[in-house]
Amino acid sequence: MSQSYEDWREERLEAARQHAAELAAAVARRANLENVKHAVVAMAQIDAERQGFHTVSAQAREAHSSDEYREWCEAHAAAVEEAERLRLEWRVIEMEFEYWRTTRADRRAEMQMT
Repeated sequence: MSQSYEDWREERLEAARQHAAELAAAVARRANLENVKHAVVAMAQIDAERQGFHTVSAQAREAHSSDEYREWCEAHAAAVEEAERLRLEWRVIEMEFEYWRTTRADRRAEMQMT
């Protein structure tokens, strides 16, 4: 037995709602990491100063080569990748909806012509 239109529609709407929640969480993770970047660099610069690097440029160099900053970069890259993947998947959902809507409009137009 095939799935009814109402069941199919509810299934797709639920999938879209779930996907929207995942996308929002991914965007939030990305934003949080972007906000934390300055703190990671600042703390690494403080560590560099304690290690004897007294010029700002030397502290910045040490901060950007620190393990903490590399870890932040990897986490940020993963967050960007996840958010972009989910954004593109959301675009596919939108395209599926537009296709469905066009198909329904075409059917209505055909019914009116007959």
